[in-house]
Amino acid sequence: MAKKNLTVKKVLKIFTNFYQKNNVKLQINRYKSKKELIASGEADCSNSLIIINIIPNIDPKHLAGTLMHEYFHIYCYRNNIYKEYHRLHEYWLKGTLTRKKLNDGIWTGLRAERHVDKLAEQFLPLIIPNIKYSALYSKQYCIKKYNKHYIGHIRETRDNNFPLENKNCYI
Repeated sequence: MAKKNLTVKKVLKIFTNFYQKNNVKLQINRYKSKKELIASGEADCSNSLIIINIIPNIDPKHLAGTLMHEYFHIYCYRNNIYKEYHRLHEYWLKGTLTRKKLNDGIWTGLRAERHVDKLAEQFLPLIIPNIKYSALYSKQYCIKKYNKHYIGHIRETRDNNFPLENKNCYI
């Protein structure tokens, strides 16, 4: 499939089929304006659910990369790769999240994200040929954003409100 023929609809169809074969559910949230976001995703690993947030004019290549990245979080969870990071939400829901597990997850988080990026970069062309994955967690602005928003939120919650109470927030 050539890059120029790739559409959002085709990407979603390809990944819907891929996810079904791998027992992964997909939830898509659509937003109206570019101001809200470009594309983001999260993986609820314990439920094999990927949640993708997109805008109408999203670049299909960016969407494909996001879908592939989130899939590999579930792959890592299922194969106990960077377990400390990929099982944080599960521990939280079960009430077994300790400060040690949380700290271990924080320390391994960026390495886990980079590993997921590496897998996505390697396997995306096998699903959609001629697409180059752009590894987000090798870019300085993404690392800063990750540390500020994701890890910062987890540390703040840990320090001010342990045990964690909001079980609807994915960590």
